[in-house]
Amino acid sequence: MPVVDMRVRIPVPLTSEYIATGAITTEKIADDVITTEKLADSAVTLSKMHSVSRTAHFIGDDTEVSTTSTDWDILKRFRFTKSSDFNWEHIWFKGEIKTTTGTVTVGIFIDEEVTGRASVSSTSTTYDVVDADCSIADLPHGTYTVNLKMKVTTGATGTTRTNEFYFTRGA
Repeated sequence: MPVVDMRVRIPVPLTSEYIATGAITTEKIADDVITTEKLADSAVTLSKMHSVSRTAHFIGDDTEVSTTSTDWDILKRFRFTKSSDFNWEHIWFKGEIKTTTGTVTVGIFIDEEVTGRASVSSTSTTYDVVDADCSIADLPHGTYTVNLKMKVTTGATGTTRTNEFYFTRGA
């Protein structure tokens, strides 16, 4: 156990500028030490929370679909709404893709975009778990269509299944 110099003056209140990043972990906090009654109003805000706490699973789909197209081909699509209540800033895609030969690429496109917001490729001939994320912070409030598109190298067949989309809210 480290020796603590008791002559050190600890500022009250103890703010984050005095605490090293990663110094406080779950293992170091005793059970029931942090309670609602002990937290100051507005002490916990969305901007202070880990991004996982601001993430919602929006949609998942296990339907297996394929393409032989060397141009972007829409394989799956869904709609979402962005509003003051659901101020989404990022989309995170996680899915399985494979190809018979060459390279398979999946991309996330919003509405009629020609250039995808994110893409990820694989050369695996067995299902490869991939992920990609993109910003949608530039989109004003409204309803949008997410298109999951795929393309492959000439002569290949690309396949995807188990696609999941997660949305992250802004602060």
